[in-house]
Order: sequence, then structure tokens, then C-alpha cells
Amino acid sequence: MSGRTSLQIKKQILNVLKDGKMHSYAELEKRVNSNWQTIREHCKELEIFECVAIEHKESHQKNNKPYTEISITKNGLKTLDKL
Repeated sequence: MSGRTSLQIKKQILNVLKDGKMHSYAELEKRVNSNWQTIREHCKELEIFECVAIEHKESHQKNNKPYTEISITKNGLKTLDKL
């Protein structure tokens, strides 16, 4: 059984984000079919290369708990085109 490469997972994350909306780690976890720790680490790497923006929010309107939103940047869209 062969797993996906790191590059394939990052590409999947960018593909989900290319809709221009803000997404949570939980949503990316479901859409990319990977656990949240993996998603978080890949998003941190993508942020270093300015492909995504990560925003930490104080509280969600539904449950008042802190949460994180991730969105794609212009550089992320250019990078996705190259992949």
C-alpha cells in the first residue's frame, strides 16, 4: 500500500482552498481525507511559503471556542498552477 506524498497532500489542500473561501482544519481534514495534525503541519509549511494565510480566531459564533481559518493567497494560486 503506497501513501500519498507530502506534495500530493499540499496540492489537495490548495485545490480545496482555491474556491477563495475560508476553511477550517476540520473541513480540510474531511475534504483531503487526512487527520487534522497532518493538515495543520502542511498548512504551516504552506504558510511559510506564503501560499496560505492562517488566521486564529478568539471564538466561534456557534460554540464560543477558539478556531482557525485558512485561505489561499495569490502566491498559493500561482503555485497550484505550477503543480
